[in-house]
Amino acid sequence: MKTRRKVLAIFGSFLVISLLVVQTSFAFSGLAAIGAGIQKQEQTNWCWAAVSQGILNYYGKSVTQTDFVKKVKGAAVNNPASDAEVKSGLSSYGISSTQITWALSYTNVVAEIADNKHPIYAGWSWTSGGGHALLIKGIDNSHLTDSTDWVYYLDPADGSLNKASYSWVVNGTGHVWDGTLYNIHN
Repeated sequence: MKTRRKVLAIFGSFLVISLLVVQTSFAFSGLAAIGAGIQKQEQTNWCWAAVSQGILNYYGKSVTQTDFVKKVKGAAVNNPASDAEVKSGLSSYGISSTQITWALSYTNVVAEIADNKHPIYAGWSWTSGGGHALLIKGIDNSHLTDSTDWVYYLDPADGSLNKASYSWVVNGTGHVWDGTLYNIHN
């Protein structure tokens, strides 16, 4: 009888450990989005300010694009900003972030959106010169109709919500994603 209990206890322990290992090995699959939004950029070179305003609003901070530009540039000038300047500007409002000079992997995009509920600041460089900033707010890797990993992003050029494949967002016609602020939190 003791041997049987011992075997059952060992088997039960093995089963519980196996379930824990299997459960933690599955990545998020499905649709996830956060409630971030943006306004259309108010000046031709203020995409970065519009995205930053959306991030600040997401964290409950009411800041205009003009105020953010003044904080970063010292005056309301219609100029582009570097990712480092945006990071510094967000920091001045109590928002921390991590800056990298490449695209965030899709696994990390999923973790930021689905797990951490953080928006992502994505910087594109145009192959013709210049750049553009976007706010990534959602993912869809449910693969219900195909095997594409999708990203939902807000484009401050017109304030629109767009859905595109992750691979296109990283390197699409005329652009490459080469700057990121992630782990954005207060």
